[in-house]
Amino acid sequence: MRQINEDRRRRTFLLSKRLEEFAVVRRYLVDQLEELDAKARDVQIEVNWLQNLDAPISTLPDEMLAMVFEAGSLLPQKPQVHFGSLVSHVSQHWRKIAMATPRLWNKIYCDQPEGMDYDASYYEYVQRNAAFLERSQLFPVEIYISSLMANEHYSQNFIEHIRDHIGQCSRLSITAPDSLWLSRALGYLLCQPAPLLSSIELAFQDNCDEPSSSMGSYHFPCLAPYA
Repeated sequence: MRQINEDRRRRTFLLSKRLEEFAVVRRYLVDQLEELDAKARDVQIEVNWLQNLDAPISTLPDEMLAMVFEAGSLLPQKPQVHFGSLVSHVSQHWRKIAMATPRLWNKIYCDQPEGMDYDASYYEYVQRNAAFLERSQLFPVEIYISSLMANEHYSQNFIEHIRDHIGQCSRLSITAPDSLWLSRALGYLLCQPAPLLSSIELAFQDNCDEPSSSMGSYHFPCLAPYA
């Protein structure tokens, strides 16, 4: 029978105890770092607030600052970089103004961002654009729909949000995988009046050879006739 070396056993026991002690100390230090990080964030918030009070732009009236925001929202921008979201995260003051400025939220992109994980983030993305629709209030909105068909549940969920606001839609752009999907989307969206709709763009994805759908069954009083 093999005999256990007592010296090695004692040494192993002592080293194991030291590892346990290191783990306890490490946990304590991690807790201390988390506490310091929390305090640092609070201090940084106050520093930012004080600096914002001294910034020249802080003297602008809220109405003028809202006009600056509106001008910024008209600049070319990628759908994944939303100007309204950017300015609303600068300070509480700016957020209050941004939330009360409907034009910042009137462009709604209902698409599939590149590399999106549906299970992890698509629902959040849908809710984000639904919030934009709410913030646009009664301001005319532009809605761009594409690449929603990869997930039928989320597509229908988003279309429902859009339908509730179709009455304030001034521009509608849909890129569909086929004519059946396009007809279903139009029938669902335009079952309610769209009195402000002045521009509509319908297209198929690159791999689709089907002809465009007819718009004869819908009535848009503000839509200029195609010349």
